[in-house]
Amino acid sequence: MPYTLRFLIQIAFLLIAGFAGINHTQAQLDTNWVSNPDTSKLYKVTRFDGYYFIGHIIHNDARDIKVKVKNRGLVIIPAYLVKSIALVKKTELNESGEYVSNDDELGQYVLNTNAFAIGEGHASVGESIIGPDITIGLSKRFSARITSTWLMTPALATLTYQIL
Repeated sequence: MPYTLRFLIQIAFLLIAGFAGINHTQAQLDTNWVSNPDTSKLYKVTRFDGYYFIGHIIHNDARDIKVKVKNRGLVIIPAYLVKSIALVKKTELNESGEYVSNDDELGQYVLNTNAFAIGEGHASVGESIIGPDITIGLSKRFSARITSTWLMTPALATLTYQIL
């Protein structure tokens, strides 16, 4: 067997073995799932449709997840509907111990101001037939919004302070 053919076969074998190993390791990595939940801690179980449950996970296996929710009791969710399971941090709870949504779960209104601040350092830019719209988060609960027409006249500025 010529030397160049043997060399090409060895290179092809190394590439195939290398790519097979990479695909295997990527398939085993899952950062959106808590595999062994502590039943004494509070978790957020999010479904693929965006709806989520906050509660204590009683049971978790390949078939279903049982979550004890404060106001609804025991909720059984099929595992194939679950997008992620995450531990709820103390900072995500209000004074009475109830879950408070964070910025990425809240939508922005198109033609009027939103009742929720978008968070410090965040910005939202949009446009419509009427004109551009810019919202800037000045602090955790305080945001400013500037809306105008494409000719920049008239312009409207609003300040929003979130109480809850």
